[in-house]
Order: sequence, then structure tokens, then C-alpha cells
Amino acid sequence: MLRTIAPSATGFYPVRSAGELWYNHWLGYLLDTLGLSNGLHTIGVKLFATQSAATEIGSINDPGRTMVAQVDNRWPQVSIDQIIHDGAVVEPAPLSTAAAATSPSTSPRRTRNNTC
Repeated sequence: MLRTIAPSATGFYPVRSAGELWYNHWLGYLLDTLGLSNGLHTIGVKLFATQSAATEIGSINDPGRTMVAQVDNRWPQVSIDQIIHDGAVVEPAPLSTAAAATSPSTSPRRTRNNTC
């Protein structure tokens, strides 16, 4: 079951307790990146003892508090240059002509003749 984690009114996000199990521990927070440009962005983490800016633990400048992430909002693309099966190059099949000949819109329909 998915659960949305939203910040408090003052902008703080809750942290799961040490004994709480999550299905995927990497999905603690999902960020919509459509508002970010494609490229490298630095993400920083601030830790607080309570929901007060005065209770920050350490500093954002401490080692390990930031990381660089690549944002790429472009649609994925793929290109298959060569297919190798059992060590031999497989030539492409003429799918375009075969598909046109058996297209559902042009192929004859089979019907069943039911008589009583």
C-alpha cells in the first residue's frame, strides 16, 4: 500500500523509526523533477531533533550531507544496432511487409456457422 509522506506545516518531513519496515528502503521520498532542468543538481539533507530550525543536528556543510544527482526528464530512447544469437549475427526479418499482409484490418475474418 502506497502512503504519501507530506511535510508538516513548518516544512519538516518525518523519518521512519529504526524498527519500521518499508517495502523498498530506497523509496523514502519521491521527488517530481519536472520543475528541474536536465543536468547535475546537488541535494542536501538537514537533520533536526525536533520540528524547529533551532534544533539542527550538525550542519549542511558536514561531510556526507550532500550528493550530486543527475536529472534527465527526457523520454527514454533505444536503438538496437545488432542482434547476436548463439554467437551469430541475426539479420532483421522483413516485419514491415509481413505485418502489412496480416494486418487485422485487411485480413479476412473467420466466422463460425452455427446451425441447429
